Amino acid sequence: QAILTLPTHFKKLSGYSAPVVDIQTRLYEGESILLPQRQPDVPACILYTSGTTGVPKGVMIRERSIARLVVNSNMLKPLSSDVFALNATVSFDAHLFEFWGAMLNGCTAVVTSSHQLLQFDLLTALYRRHRVTIGFFTTSLGHSLIASCPEALLTLRHIIFGGEGMNSGLAKKLLDSLPECAILTNGYGPTETTTFTSFCNVTKEDCRRKSIPIGIPLRSDIHLILNEERKLVPDGTPGVLYVGGPGVSGGYLNGGLATSSRFISLPHLHDPSNGSAIYFDTGDVVRRLVDGRLEYIGRSDSQIKLRGFRIEPLEIARLLESYTGITQAHVCVKELSRSSVLVAYISGSPNASQKEIRSFLEKSLPSYMIPTFFVKLRSFPLTSNGKLDSHRLPDPEVETYLDEEGKPLNEIEK
Repeated sequence: QAILTLPTHFKKLSGYSAPVVDIQTRLYEGESILLPQRQPDVPACILYTSGTTGVPKGVMIRERSIARLVVNSNMLKPLSSDVFALNATVSFDAHLFEFWGAMLNGCTAVVTSSHQLLQFDLLTALYRRHRVTIGFFTTSLGHSLIASCPEALLTLRHIIFGGEGMNSGLAKKLLDSLPECAILTNGYGPTETTTFTSFCNVTKEDCRRKSIPIGIPLRSDIHLILNEERKLVPDGTPGVLYVGGPGVSGGYLNGGLATSSRFISLPHLHDPSNGSAIYFDTGDVVRRLVDGRLEYIGRSDSQIKLRGFRIEPLEIARLLESYTGITQAHVCVKELSRSSVLVAYISGSPNASQKEIRSFLEKSLPSYMIPTFFVKLRSFPLTSNGKLDSHRLPDPEVETYLDEEGKPLNEIEK
């Protein structure tokens, strides 16, 4: 509805139909700036996400969706004395939570540079100097911090992880080192539902589970767990999560078919008093636990088919992370020597050989789910948003193909 800019860009934008405001000159001259009255359903910003398809789509985030995220939220209860860390880039949906969480609650915000975010000694010094109390971290980055520099998090009273599954062992390690009053939250939500749609304040009891729950809905959000026929499933039964309510975005910019295929009208399941009947199909498989919280199981489209068998890589990775010394794991298929093979990437300090780790997996998994290769990394490569950058994972090296005695382990290795 209006474009705010600086003098250097004013002429370049003069051809747009929306009013262009030279904010620097107007303020310098003491003029007031009158902007059009805001409407809660108009887009506040457009964030591009590729999701699992790899094709960038512009998600139109509504103003009301941002407000419901940080104002009177059951997930976030900031104090005026709180200091938010602005860790995320402006193109990442977590920035909405950080920036508007601070601005709409009268708090202070401290900008973290990408250099500081990946240099943990600098990050620790920054947080201590400004007494940062609230911070969001992608789970991959958070795991790295807990494993190598947990002191960076000790000034925070509320720590939020999100973007990927949380490791139970590392969550326990962090909780053990934090003051009892501190809160560790596992946040969940696609960009299309405006950063977060559910959250779990993690307890030590939760850390005994194989996976940390993704919790309960944000206030006013609606969660439906449906089967392939889009019918409700009983509690405890896996199904795809559909999200409704004010957190749902306005669809994809010029999305057409992409919007209509993921933003679904479900009038037969919807209470008209809750507003729009449009729900976002997350594609995530979850189940509702006895206590009402949701447990994330995996992607409905993440299963891979290898040598005729359907495999869920996340199940293997979670089992690996339960092994003593392994702090993070990722399992994927690689094409090597014209053959598709399962590769496990691990970080941490496991006091075991590959043969012993393989034997550990064989106690719980069928043979076709046992990775052919194990690659140990000092740390996982991350994108600029702090998520795992799977494209930069190295191919197994020659010595990774063999066991300790140098013998091939199966027919593919031969």
